[in-house]
Amino acid sequence: MKSDRKTKNELIKELESVRRKVKKLENLLEKRKHTQQDITERLSAEQAGKQAEKALRESEERYRSLFEKIDEGFCVVEMLYDPDGMAVDYRFVEINQAFEKHTGLQQALGKTIRQMVPNHDAHWFEIYGKVARTGEAIRFENPAIAMQRYYDVFAFRIGGDGSQRVGVLFTDITERKRAEEELRNRESILQKVFDILPVGLWFADKDGKLLRGNPAGVKIWGAEPKVTPSEYGVFKGRRLPSGEELAPDDWALAHTIMDKVTIVDELLEIDAFDGRKKTILNYTAPVLDALGNIQGAIVVNQDITERKRAEEEINKSHKELHMLADHLQNIREEERNHLAREFHDRLGQSMTALKMDLSLLLRTISDEKQDISRPYIAGELKSAKKLIDEMSRLIWEIIADLRPQMLDDLGLLAALEWETEGFESRTGISCEFQSSAGDIQIDSKKSIALFRIYQEVLTNILRHAHATIVKSALRRDDEMLVFEIKDNGRGITLNEQSKANSFGLIGMRERALALGGQLKISGIADEGTTIIVRLPL
Repeated sequence: MKSDRKTKNELIKELESVRRKVKKLENLLEKRKHTQQDITERLSAEQAGKQAEKALRESEERYRSLFEKIDEGFCVVEMLYDPDGMAVDYRFVEINQAFEKHTGLQQALGKTIRQMVPNHDAHWFEIYGKVARTGEAIRFENPAIAMQRYYDVFAFRIGGDGSQRVGVLFTDITERKRAEEELRNRESILQKVFDILPVGLWFADKDGKLLRGNPAGVKIWGAEPKVTPSEYGVFKGRRLPSGEELAPDDWALAHTIMDKVTIVDELLEIDAFDGRKKTILNYTAPVLDALGNIQGAIVVNQDITERKRAEEEINKSHKELHMLADHLQNIREEERNHLAREFHDRLGQSMTALKMDLSLLLRTISDEKQDISRPYIAGELKSAKKLIDEMSRLIWEIIADLRPQMLDDLGLLAALEWETEGFESRTGISCEFQSSAGDIQIDSKKSIALFRIYQEVLTNILRHAHATIVKSALRRDDEMLVFEIKDNGRGITLNEQSKANSFGLIGMRERALALGGQLKISGIADEGTTIIVRLPL
């Protein structure tokens, strides 16, 4: 029994010994575990540090590579201030390879901008100083006047509050700005051309909508209708000379947009929006892109209303002149016949009577058988003298009809007064002539022209006007001589004024025009007619 108890105690001791050993082993293992963990952590930290150092090195290399290889200029500047805290300069502390290309500044590192460009623009200091002070990045476009360049700049603070370093990424945009300025100048020139063109110019988009018109175009149409093709019905026009009405889809612009065709010299009569009819030449041309796709159209209107009217007046004038030439030829023949009759009927009779009296007297004197007394001879000679006086009077009357001697001897005013008095005495029509022109001196051509016009007017009044009063006045208006003749007759009509065979009126107008003047005729029904002649002095 004792031996068994001893064995148990030994076993317990051995077990205790084993437990202590296990405990020591556990402690040793725990210590080893912590030691291994410390080693592992230390190794991990060292590895992480190496990795971080490697990453930082790679980052710096990437930054340096980017810093050197980017095409934009990049620099880091350090701001410099005066005692009052105002930024007055900056020093270049870092620059990349593109810096010199974009600035033209060489060996700038470590130098200030004022050292490089003494008259550099001060507003750059203000901008960078604000970035350093506030930390707010800024992007702007600004000229560097002293450097004669223009830059697109992005500036930002490097570091925290109090840092005076500013990173500047910039691009030289001088050429772009010059191109933009050139484009603006060209646009300005085109705008001026657009505004002062004497013809109408319109722009339409690819759908045919009118976008804008220049002042001349707006004046032609009397409005600026910005309409689409579906609204072309607002335009009213007719083709000339046919007079065919234009449908909305038949306008040249519609064809140009639809068919990409150019149309020139389209002669139209339009009803402008101001109510006036006008004659225009119409032109349209498509605007195409490089692929031939329609991008818009240009419309040009040339107002030829006055030109057409002038052409019609010229054609009318040519016809009138041809008719007047024929009429004058007939008048010349009639005058010759009239003079022949006057000389034959009136002078011929007197000449025949004079010849007979002288022949009889000669025979009587030659007959020696005849006892002729002096009183008889005196009587016969007196009769002959009377016939000669009558012939002289007739000759002077004919000469006066051809050209009044008074016009040459006493001048225009006296001739007009004489003609007025003679007309009144012959017709019984009350006539009044006044002059406020003073002692005017005009050449013979103008004098005879005014006198003949006056004669023609008085003749027309007698034949057509049924007037009882005629008032005429001669006056001076600056460098023009104005002769106005009024009657109280029935009043000439527009139709009578425009008759092609109104040779008296045509002749008066032509006389005035030939001397650089003009003649205007106006009539009011049952109130009379006014004729105003204006000749340059």
